[in-house]
Amino acid sequence: MQALAKQQKLILERNKKIDSLQEQLNEHRIDVKDRNTKLLEYIREHQKKRKEEMLLIAQNEVAAAKQEEQQKGFFARLFRK
Repeated sequence: MQALAKQQKLILERNKKIDSLQEQLNEHRIDVKDRNTKLLEYIREHQKKRKEEMLLIAQNEVAAAKQEEQQKGFFARLFRK
């Protein structure tokens, strides 16, 4: 009877340890999920910013080309020189 009580106590302790480890695992999973979400958000934001920068550069290049074309004389524009 005493051995049975000791074994039951050991089982209860192990169950508590398993519950504790499960809780730690759940907390870690939530932390990883939050970190991944924030990382994806940062990457999307960075890509959007980079896309806007590239668009601005392209617009500036087009504007500079138009301005250069307008500064050429009539005949240079006519003959593409």
